[in-house]
Amino acid sequence: MTTVAEQGNAWLEARGLDPELAAKMGWGAAARKDGSLWMKIPYIRDEKPVTMQYRRLDAKEFRFAKDSEIELWNVDALKDDTLADYPLVLAEGACDGLALLQCGFARTVAVPGWSDKNFEPENYEPFKRNEAEIRKAQRFVVAQHADNAGAAMLRGVANFFDECDARYVSWPKGCNDANDTLLLHGPEAVVQAVNGARQVDPAGGLITGLTDLPPRPDRKVWRLDYPEVDRLMAFRSREVSLLTGTPSAGKTTFITWVAHHLVRANDIRVGLGLFETDPTEARRHLLRLNGCLDDAVFDAAKEARVLAKLDRNYRLFHRVDDSNDDTIHGMKWLKQMIHKLAARDGCNLIVVDPWNELEHLLEPGENMATYANLALMRMRQWADRYDIHICVVAHPKKMEPGRKPLGYDVADAAAFANKPGMGWTIHLENDDSHGEHVSLTCWKVRNRQETGCRPGMIRLSFDENLMVYRPWAPKQAV
Repeated sequence: MTTVAEQGNAWLEARGLDPELAAKMGWGAAARKDGSLWMKIPYIRDEKPVTMQYRRLDAKEFRFAKDSEIELWNVDALKDDTLADYPLVLAEGACDGLALLQCGFARTVAVPGWSDKNFEPENYEPFKRNEAEIRKAQRFVVAQHADNAGAAMLRGVANFFDECDARYVSWPKGCNDANDTLLLHGPEAVVQAVNGARQVDPAGGLITGLTDLPPRPDRKVWRLDYPEVDRLMAFRSREVSLLTGTPSAGKTTFITWVAHHLVRANDIRVGLGLFETDPTEARRHLLRLNGCLDDAVFDAAKEARVLAKLDRNYRLFHRVDDSNDDTIHGMKWLKQMIHKLAARDGCNLIVVDPWNELEHLLEPGENMATYANLALMRMRQWADRYDIHICVVAHPKKMEPGRKPLGYDVADAAAFANKPGMGWTIHLENDDSHGEHVSLTCWKVRNRQETGCRPGMIRLSFDENLMVYRPWAPKQAV
C-alpha cells in the first residue's frame, strides 16, 4: 500500500514536475478526514510561511488557509540579488511556477490564481505590496494561461506596471500553460516559449504581424437586470458612452442609480467622478440606495456593514480645492485618475460627471470640435487598454426650453454623437397625457447584437425620498 507522500510524488511526476524540487520548496501531500488527498503548497516571505494553498490531487480544486494573507508564490526571489541576471517571470499559479523553476527560470514568482470575473480586488494586492521590487526589473515575462482568465491576467499586469516592458508567452498548440508544455514537449519547449516572449504594448503601438497580437479577454456587457431599462441601456467593455440632459434633469442622480443597479447585478467596481457633487453627499446617496437611511432609528452597525460593502464596490475620485495646488484638472489628470482606478483598483466602469467641469485647455488655433474629437478618441483608447467602460456625462449647449438634447447638442461638437458606443438623454417632462415624469431616450447603439439594446424611449417615475426610478404607470383614479 502506497503512503500519502508516495501518492503525492506520483501526482507530481504525472504532471512532469520534480518531487525533489517540490520538497525543497516545502511542498508535501496530506490527507483530510474525508480521505481526500491534497498537495500543500506554502507561500513563503522572508523565509517564513504567510499562507498555505491546498491543491486536491484527484480534481482541479484549490483552497487557501482561512483568513490568510494573499501573496506571490516564491516572492523571496524578487529580493535575491544573486538572481539579478535572470529574467523575471510572472506565472499563473504555483504549479506553473514550479515548472518554470524546473526549466531554469530561477527568478520566477507566481500569482495565486487569476479570475476572468469582473472584479477581484485580491488580484492586485500582491502587486501593490511588491511593486518596487518588480519595477526594478523594468522588463518581465508574463507566463499566462492560454484562456480567458490568462488574457485578463496579462492585461491586468501590463496595465498595473504600465511603464515596464511587459512580455507575454505563446505556448505550443494544444498547451494551456507552462506545466502542459513541460509535460508534453519537455523543458526545451518551455525555454523557447519564454525566451521568445513578445511585447504586450510595442513601442509606438506598432504591430508587425497578426501573430504579434497579444491575447485579450472576451468583451463583457454589464446590464442593470432591470428589464424596462435594459432594452435601452447596457455598458460594454472597451467602449465609451454619453449621457446628456438639460440642467436639473437629474443626470447625476440617474447615473448613480444606474451604478447601484450595475453593482447589484454584476458585482463590479465603479469609479465615480461626480465633480458637481460633494463626496459626502455622494456617500449619503449610495447609503440611501442601499436602504441605510430609511430606518426611523439610526443603526450604526447597519451603516458600518453597508459602508464596508460600498468600499468594496465603489471608488470616488474628485478634485481638491487647494490654493497651493496648481494641478490642472484636464485630460492629463483624467488619464492619471483612470489609470489608478482601472489598473490599481480594478474599476470596471468609470463615470466622468460632468465633462464640462474638466479644465479644457485648447491649443492655439484649436476649436472645441477638434479638441472634443481628440479627447473622446483618447478616452476610447483608455477604455480599450484597461478593458473598462467609460461613461461621460455632459451638459448640452444652451437650448430653447422644453427641447430634448441629443449628442449633437453637446459642446458644439459632432464627436459627442459620433464617438460614443451608446448615447442616452435623461429629460424631465410634463404633459396632459402622462403628467410629471422622467423620460430616458436611447439615441445611439453601436452594437445591437452584443448589448441587446435598441434606440427608443421609456417613461420613468422618480421617488425623491428613496432616490429611485421606477417604470411610469398612470395614477389610479380615486
